[in-house]
Amino acid sequence: MATCLIGLGSNLGDRSATLRRALKLIEENPLCQIRGHSRWHETAPVGGPTEQGPFLNGAVLLEVSHSPDQLLELLWTIERQLGGVRRERWSARTIDLDLLLYDRQIIDSARLRIPHPAMAFRRFVLASAVEVAAELVHPVIGWTVQQLWEHLNHATPYVAIAGAAAIGKTKVSETLARQVPARQIADPRHPGRWSRLEDDSAGQAWRAEIEFLQNRVRQLDTDLWPDTAEWVVSDYWFDQSVAIASELLSPPRRTQYQTMWQQVRVRVTRPKLVVLLDIPAEELATRIAGIGYFEEESLTISKLDRLRDAVARRVFRPDVGPALRVDACHTESAVNEITSAIQAMR
Repeated sequence: MATCLIGLGSNLGDRSATLRRALKLIEENPLCQIRGHSRWHETAPVGGPTEQGPFLNGAVLLEVSHSPDQLLELLWTIERQLGGVRRERWSARTIDLDLLLYDRQIIDSARLRIPHPAMAFRRFVLASAVEVAAELVHPVIGWTVQQLWEHLNHATPYVAIAGAAAIGKTKVSETLARQVPARQIADPRHPGRWSRLEDDSAGQAWRAEIEFLQNRVRQLDTDLWPDTAEWVVSDYWFDQSVAIASELLSPPRRTQYQTMWQQVRVRVTRPKLVVLLDIPAEELATRIAGIGYFEEESLTISKLDRLRDAVARRVFRPDVGPALRVDACHTESAVNEITSAIQAMR
């Protein structure tokens, strides 16, 4: 049997009665065994229409003989039985049943994503989940639910924006800083500098990049970070530079850079959430060409795809913590997505 974690929520009608009924219907299924359920937690809605009422949220730990798709179908059937209708995202609802974890499986399809892509940073999810599944492991991040809960409560209120050059990190971070509101930190490095590191025989760009690395450390130094509850957003992510270096630098310089980066990384404030802005490589090539940061030979789709993949692999490493991938095609929708994530962490 598989061990699964389900999130429950309701903000319409008799919320507690609906949630109890959902538990009963799950329990009545012969292929499900409830191993524990949390208390109900009242939480403010995140995103969506402002006039909707507060949610009651909870979590249930199950052992099931269903496959992930079969379990998803069961949850949707129960939602329909209880009058739940999956309408627009973040809207009010009678019942919402989310499959958060299914053993340590990772599934990313149009129909089902496991682990749930937002569970690692949502307070209304983790507050319930930690009561019944503290030792379950998030298979992408590699942390237990307990560790995610502690990170949410104790990490610095700081969001780092990652993504390729010209993808719009600065515009997103500036807009986000106004909307949250938050203090914004701007990258001291010229966005096109990496394009010249490979062929920089005189070493000027290499020396400049090391200087930029040091400037970033000064900006993010934990010893100099203000001791306030103010949110901070940076238009770069400190760890991204080493991911790009691994793709663009020659092996000797790559090793040298990685060594220097590792030595200073311990001084850098770690984000509560890393946001990866992403768009297709073809769209990215068009944006880069329009801005003129890179030489023409740097605009190959295969190279851009390689750089995108390198950054994404770094973002979703187990030692990074909670991360959110956001479609960066439209700044407004990207900012709204990140703003809702920040609201969910509060």
